[in-house]
Amino acid sequence: MLDQSFSSHNFERIFLIENRKGNIKKNFLPEAYYEKHEEFKRIAREKREEQNASEGILSQERLEHYADILDEINQQKALIRINAFNDISARVENTAFHFNLEFVTRHNAYRIPDNNPAAFFAMKQLMRNVNKTFKVKQASRNKIISQLFRIIEDGYNKIVVRTDIRSFYDNIPHDRLLEKLQENKVLSHESLNLIKRTLFEFDRIKDTSQIPLGKGIPKGVGISAYLSEVYMKEVDASIKKMDGLVYYARYVDDIIAVFVPETISEIPNYLMEMKKIVQAQSLELNESSDKTKVLSLHKARIGNFQDDLTFLGYKFDIKRTDDNTEVKIEMSDEKIDRYIRRIEAAILEFNEASKHNHKYAKKLLLDRLKFLAGNYHLNHSKRTIKAGIYYSNSQLSLDGRSNYNSLNVIQDRFIRMVFNLLEPHLGDARETQKLRLFVKEKINFKNGFFNRHDNFYSFNMSQKEMQYYSRKQGNELISKFDLIKSIWYDV
Repeated sequence: MLDQSFSSHNFERIFLIENRKGNIKKNFLPEAYYEKHEEFKRIAREKREEQNASEGILSQERLEHYADILDEINQQKALIRINAFNDISARVENTAFHFNLEFVTRHNAYRIPDNNPAAFFAMKQLMRNVNKTFKVKQASRNKIISQLFRIIEDGYNKIVVRTDIRSFYDNIPHDRLLEKLQENKVLSHESLNLIKRTLFEFDRIKDTSQIPLGKGIPKGVGISAYLSEVYMKEVDASIKKMDGLVYYARYVDDIIAVFVPETISEIPNYLMEMKKIVQAQSLELNESSDKTKVLSLHKARIGNFQDDLTFLGYKFDIKRTDDNTEVKIEMSDEKIDRYIRRIEAAILEFNEASKHNHKYAKKLLLDRLKFLAGNYHLNHSKRTIKAGIYYSNSQLSLDGRSNYNSLNVIQDRFIRMVFNLLEPHLGDARETQKLRLFVKEKINFKNGFFNRHDNFYSFNMSQKEMQYYSRKQGNELISKFDLIKSIWYDV
């Protein structure tokens, strides 16, 4: 039986998981806990120093002495945590509890404030309850692209429908969502109440001129991804029952469906049928030409033809003859444009920031360009995940080529934009030229993709950098990742 309670026991489990990910803020626990933690580290350090002084050998008595002390400190830490989680559990179970959602303009999303440990632990437990109860499984972008490539490439007759849900998160109706949640008798009453409070809070703080009352889930808040998947289960099931369907995938609000009609002479209107299924759930397809496309890949299409299909950041360039189908993968035009806009923003920001502190401005410029052209581990809870020019575009390699037009376009535009770099002393042409050459030598998007291991970076901030940027941010602590991305939220 799944323990769905918002208890100190479950919060302790969440703490142990999230602490390993680096997600626990210092204000989540009493200062006494961190004092004990420092004491533990001090005793462990003393043990190592004593071992080193005795050539790595300690007597059994000394080993047991240190083990007893460290075990005692760990027990004291655990007791402090339990007491803190008992208090947090009592707050969550209070009928007046709410998440204190707030809107972050630069992200165009909502969040739970960092100074609210009760909301943090309650949200994590709520996400687990919904996930386990409804067996939510979110799709893999890379897996979908790989499968779609093989299907398009196989040369068989087919119709491909690509579409998406218009303003998906904003249009999910609260009443129908709650009906779907209540149909499952396993989800606890406490969990359902917290979801209701989340929706009520969202109604209270959102811009009702953009999102009507009784509609929408807060983008950026952890539970919303799970609620959206629960809501779409019926849509997924209905589309999968359509005649002629051979492949179906959905990634959040992006949908791809592949059909093989019984006869080429009478091809059903698959898009219209999908539209009716979505409308039955009080949602709408986005039928604009850049979001919805019906692609016919069948031999009845007279002569050789060339077409393309864009999905999940990739563009499939398709050439078909009577006896052959060739598929090449590139980045989508939108993704290429995003890289170019971010390069431009980084250069413009450097030109301005270098007037005030050239040393830090130059280092931040290089970090931003390495972030775009290189590879790295994500920070905080996703630190085990790799990202960057290769890992974010790895499906380009499906077609086995060693040259990609999208990478060439980005690199060529980057080289041209480097000439917009300016040293703070505008009259010093020699220094400006040195900077431009230095940047061109250091940054190469094609190298970042094809030689990913040699272009793998970590982004850490020195103590002096931290002090400098903390002062600039009004004494607010900021990570290097956040600093790098701070100029790109709207690009």
